[in-house]
Parts: sequence; C-alpha cells; structure tokens
Amino acid sequence: MTKRMVVWFMVVSLAFVMTVGPALAGETVAAKDAAKYVGKTVTVVGTVASALCSPDKSKSSYINLDQPYPNDPFVVRVSGEDCAKMDQNIFKKGAKVSVTGEVNLTDKTKKAYMVVSDPAQVKLEKK
Repeated sequence: MTKRMVVWFMVVSLAFVMTVGPALAGETVAAKDAAKYVGKTVTVVGTVASALCSPDKSKSSYINLDQPYPNDPFVVRVSGEDCAKMDQNIFKKGAKVSVTGEVNLTDKTKKAYMVVSDPAQVKLEKK
C-alpha cells in the first residue's frame, strides 16, 4: 500500500468514527432515564415540551424534553451561536427528537442535560 492510500484510509476512518461513532457508542434511552447515564455517550429520545432558540448569540438556547421547565427530566443545551445552525423544527413543542452526546448532571438541581453544537447530534424523529 502506498503512503497516500494509508493516509486516505486513515482520513476516511476518522470521518466515519466522528460522524457515526457517537450513535454507535451508546444506548438509546428515554429522557426520564438519562440521569442514569451521566458521563456516558447515549442517544436520548423525548418529546419537546418547551424550547427556546435565542437570537442572542451570547445566550444559550434549550430544549426541555417530556415536561416543561422546571419539571423537565432532561435538557438539551445549545449555545447561542450554534442555534441558528440547527433545524428549527427541533424547537417546536410536540416534536419528537433524538439527541446524541455525553450526558451531564447540573451541580445545583442534579438534572440531566446534554450540550450540543453540531446539527448532526439532534435528529427530528417521525411520530
């Protein structure tokens, strides 16, 4: 194999791992069960109960799954500058979404959340 082929193979492999890997890395879990997976990469599935895509790039946007704030079991956080890149349908109440990434827990309320920055992390599911 030539050096060029080896480099090409490595680039293609890395691209595959970065795009498909997160979805393959973990389980699919309901929003109400996400807190059991803190520190793990999973796909969380839920229904948008309330959301905000802030036009202010200095403020975070959010999606509360299954219940509106403050009773939401899981929150998707999107930075202000990344919000415009997202499919705006994911912010609509009643939309079913799946979100892939690492589950975190807030310090204060111990609520499960995930920070997303790439549109590929959030998918609109069919009802």
